[in-house]
Amino acid sequence: MSHSGSRLQSIIKKEFQNVVRSRLLWGLVGILTIYGCVQSIEFNRQLAQGTMSGPNRLATTAIAANLRPIIPIVALIIGYNAITGERESGSLRVLLSLPTTRREIVLGAYLSRVGVLALTIPIVILLSVAVIVYQIGSFAIGPLVVIVGLVLLYGLAWTGIAIGISAGVSTRFRAVAGVFGIFAVFHMFWRTVILPVFALLFTGSTRTGGLELIEIANGPTWYVYIQRLNPVKAFDGARVYFPSLMSNGSISLEGHSPDVFGICMLIGYAILPVMIGYYRFNRVDLE
Repeated sequence: MSHSGSRLQSIIKKEFQNVVRSRLLWGLVGILTIYGCVQSIEFNRQLAQGTMSGPNRLATTAIAANLRPIIPIVALIIGYNAITGERESGSLRVLLSLPTTRREIVLGAYLSRVGVLALTIPIVILLSVAVIVYQIGSFAIGPLVVIVGLVLLYGLAWTGIAIGISAGVSTRFRAVAGVFGIFAVFHMFWRTVILPVFALLFTGSTRTGGLELIEIANGPTWYVYIQRLNPVKAFDGARVYFPSLMSNGSISLEGHSPDVFGICMLIGYAILPVMIGYYRFNRVDLE
């Protein structure tokens, strides 16, 4: 292994250990697990009452929907302080005085958080699945693999955003403001502020009252693609699209191209913010 690879491995290991020691992380994971299991019990109750059909396919989308609001919070919390915390404490300057590059620091911070998500998310999903299996007696492996991969990608998108902000700003306060601002835009202001702006561009009116929050490709072209610019809505589309694809091999890919676009957007959010953050981080003098 090269010296660069060895240094990167050491940074990843150190950062990973720092994160998994966090009580806040495990408190969030505990809340996530309890919430997912409670929602799985509710899913089983509705299934037993005959209000749902196709349990394996519906269970995958139900699990994903249950995790959707909490995964961004976990990813942002474990990532926002990854580099700004080291920068404010002065330990970053000490680290850079060693044969360590800024690229290795950013990449190590990112990959360590990815490792944490790759460890915790499958556990949470498996526990939710176990609750469902206890009631219905089975669960298809294919949808389970898909949903783990999809939720991981969703988590990586928000981790990329968090690490990008942490690398691109100089203080914890700015990092907190940045991640809260991004979260607010995508969760709180998307429908009331962002969509009306795009509606004005495409239709000449800011009205979006006739448009529902579409999860599959059945609305105006501009609308379903603009929705996928939001990682939350991209995830919504994918969690409906993939289980449908697995349950019916004849489904047309062309009719669901916005959801494919949404997957590409999630991949983009997992990578591009980190690159932008590194670009800024690599060009500033550390105080």
